[in-house]
Amino acid sequence: MITGYLPHRQLIWPALLKQQGCDELLPLGSANDWHRFCADSKHLLQYGDSLIDANFNRFELGEDAHWHPTASLPPEGLNDLIRAHCATLGHCCLSKMHLYSLMDAIDFLNALEG
Repeated sequence: MITGYLPHRQLIWPALLKQQGCDELLPLGSANDWHRFCADSKHLLQYGDSLIDANFNRFELGEDAHWHPTASLPPEGLNDLIRAHCATLGHCCLSKMHLYSLMDAIDFLNALEG
């Protein structure tokens, strides 16, 4: 595995992967989920992709192929990301939905997948 594809050492699991230019989110419950993703799909990672961790810290994949901390996601931003993800799946009427933790968001996303 290329070192640059390892998430930043300060990342706290669980995390969400948001790929640049796409509203879909990939829930990653643990470092093991990350390693499985990298084994199967690391070729899909692009500069500008983001990992958002349990404390709403955001890490962006830079042109140097390393993850760099960037501005934290405001807590209300989590709901915006989830709503955009749901819209890509054809779900609507989520304006009153409010998730307060990344684990709640991951549980919600996993429930959508069935």
